[in-house]
Amino acid sequence: MSAGAVAAVLTVGGSLVLCAAVAWIVVARIRGENYAGVIADKSLNTDDDGTSSYRLILSLDDGRAKSVTVDKALWSSLAVGDKVVKRPGRFSPERA
Repeated sequence: MSAGAVAAVLTVGGSLVLCAAVAWIVVARIRGENYAGVIADKSLNTDDDGTSSYRLILSLDDGRAKSVTVDKALWSSLAVGDKVVKRPGRFSPERA
């Protein structure tokens, strides 16, 4: 195997390991979060390519505001004024 091929394999392998580590950290952080609050607003954004993003704007019990992206089913099932809670170990908030 040539030196160029070894360098390419190490570069690709290192990039994959780095991406996996970042993804693991992000998922661990999201799953560890917990909060409770009331839905202050809802928004639906559609990109030029037709991809939709469903967002809830929350007024948390501790006074902070938080914006979270959720799936279409959850977004559709909730209304402004509904109480939600995000428990550790879950990816999304749920109706309280």
